[in-house]
Amino acid sequence: MIYYPLMRKGSRLYKGRCIAAACALALHFSASGGEAPFTVDRNIPAGNIELEKIDGDTVYVHQELRDTEGSWFYWAFRVKGAGGRTVEFRFTRTVAVGTRGPCVSLDRGRTWNYSAEQGATRKSFVYAFPADAEEVWFCQTIPYLQADWDAFLARHEADRGKAFETGVLCRSRKGRDVERAVFGDLSGSPKHRIFLSARRHCGETMASYVLEGVLEGVLAEDETGAWFRRSVEVMVVPFMDKDGCEDGDQGKNRRPHDHNRDYADFIYPESRGIRDWIAQRAGNRLDIFFDFHCPWLYGDFNEFAYQVHEKSTAEKTSRFGRMLEALQSGSMAYREKDDIRWGVGWNTERNYAAGRPVKAWALETLKCGFVGSFEIPFATANGKVVTRESCREFGRDIARAFRKWMEADGRD
Repeated sequence: MIYYPLMRKGSRLYKGRCIAAACALALHFSASGGEAPFTVDRNIPAGNIELEKIDGDTVYVHQELRDTEGSWFYWAFRVKGAGGRTVEFRFTRTVAVGTRGPCVSLDRGRTWNYSAEQGATRKSFVYAFPADAEEVWFCQTIPYLQADWDAFLARHEADRGKAFETGVLCRSRKGRDVERAVFGDLSGSPKHRIFLSARRHCGETMASYVLEGVLEGVLAEDETGAWFRRSVEVMVVPFMDKDGCEDGDQGKNRRPHDHNRDYADFIYPESRGIRDWIAQRAGNRLDIFFDFHCPWLYGDFNEFAYQVHEKSTAEKTSRFGRMLEALQSGSMAYREKDDIRWGVGWNTERNYAAGRPVKAWALETLKCGFVGSFEIPFATANGKVVTRESCREFGRDIARAFRKWMEADGRD
């Protein structure tokens, strides 16, 4: 279980949260009969909400878009002082509630559940606050922040210097350290090299738990883990939009373009950072380059895990998918036939008009055996609930598939 500290005194985060607390939009409702008021605000890690009004036990809100072009659906807020009430939350502008309702935390982000799933719609949900609830956090998805990454590393601290090492890729635009790490074979002359990344769209949090699972596979005390540690160097950047992840931005369609459309202009330090790190450390030679994302909320291609095919590498993507489907043991229930083919749905040239995506850059620039990406659903995968552990299980399955691919000499 993970605790997200609201503020660290003396740090930039503390100062930033103090400013946010002073400026946060919060309305107080005093119920008739002298009942205590309750408040709604965004003063939690990666908080994001605009509160329009509270009318009785109905709260009207919408997600902050900040510098997003168009609309997107990430939000996160807390309610204080509503113990014993049943409150309806209505999103007034666009679809914002997932297939299982909101994620709910009663312990300031340590644990999350879908306890408001019953009766939730795409734009509303109702929550019965426990009588003793001092504050309750709500989020569109289960969050993943630097505190989670730090907790993951802490769980494996005994392997530091033996099976992984960490460092700083670059400084973000707002002055944060952007983490990088190397897992597996730390000799500097591995037989294989992989690059993995997540969070080019910062709101796509479940992808981070899958990335954790892959790395758990590398560290595991089993045959696959041992093989990775003697044969494979895994280069990792867990937060490709570090500021957006910590601030609670949408990330998708950020103006002038988002972090996954930056591989022609390289306006973001993180994009320049991986370009230079792969060149310097790996000489632009990799066996696998893989990026993890999450899709939209509902419907086709959004309620199951899938790979995104490229025009030039469709056969490789299908081959890897069949390997993964054959050996998976977790509950994500990936099926190769669910992959989105080139030219289907949103996967067309038109979708990439805003800028060159990272996979196009990797295919054109790197000498790489396999370039791929996964979309991890937020809440529902083939009818099954998506949880932190189911995502980690899927990541461990992907690690086994990576091994099978490289042992089969999948590299051209």
